[in-house]
Amino acid sequence: GEFDIGFLRQIPDMKIFVPASLDELRRMLHIAVLETRNPVAICYPSGGEGAYNGCCTSTLVAPGTDCTVVTYGTLYNNAAEAAAICEKKGASVELIKLAAIDTIDMDAICASVQKTGHIIVVEETANHGCIADAIFAALLSHGIAAKCARRNLGQRFHPQGTIAQLRTACGLDAESISNLILEVTEHEA
Repeated sequence: GEFDIGFLRQIPDMKIFVPASLDELRRMLHIAVLETRNPVAICYPSGGEGAYNGCCTSTLVAPGTDCTVVTYGTLYNNAAEAAAICEKKGASVELIKLAAIDTIDMDAICASVQKTGHIIVVEETANHGCIADAIFAALLSHGIAAKCARRNLGQRFHPQGTIAQLRTACGLDAESISNLILEVTEHEA
């Protein structure tokens, strides 16, 4: 659940896949069983299918100029929808989807943030131990100045509900993400 990311990233040599679709899940299962010798965790893609139809990439999905948005898992679908909303309002979003989170493609992220000057990390995990911490620290160590923001589940327990209801309550729906992008980039909402 919401504490898996912070917990799993501490285990040495653990491969952590975060598929954004059922097709990507099938490919990652194949890699986990037949191609990987280390322990593997796969965060099941709850929320079903969506806009993403690629497979096992951890790179730039959509180019943009105003803001870098980094995400993973099925939350990619909400981030892609938020990027489309922002495009209509004049904000160009560069979207990066992580396929695995045991190691982070910092080369792609650093190159993107150097171009956009803004980064938002959107993830469905608790605030403590989130990927945003690692990304922001790496940007700092590389001397890359940027306006940084994160959107995650915070540091609290959440009530039961559908995935859509919970994402909306936590500000992880497309509309809330797009509002955060527009706020960070100082575009009109």
